[in-house]
Amino acid sequence: MGYKRRPLSEEEIDEIVSEQADDDSAWGKPVRVRRPKVAVAYKERRQAMSATLDKIIEEVRALSPEERQQLREMLDMETRAAELRRIQSKYAHLTTSSEAFAARKSEEIEREDRRR
Repeated sequence: MGYKRRPLSEEEIDEIVSEQADDDSAWGKPVRVRRPKVAVAYKERRQAMSATLDKIIEEVRALSPEERQQLREMLDMETRAAELRRIQSKYAHLTTSSEAFAARKSEEIEREDRRR
């Protein structure tokens, strides 16, 4: 059977690292890590989006009160339309129509009436 080593405590780890800190032979060759280009592209895209948002906010502030109200109404309508599309997508797999539902309900009521 293999011997299981107990995990080192934080104090033990600190002691080992402190002992080896000034000993160059205890350390391997330095590792160089480069930032992935994706991170740079993401940062640039985020800055561009932030600048675009700042411009939109500036333009909205320049609108008259009537224009702001029109904008709110348009955004509310778009929000409602998006919610409706979301709900329609959620239930798109259902093949029943309101007529089919009414027919099933009618049959169900007839069966219940026959039981009485």
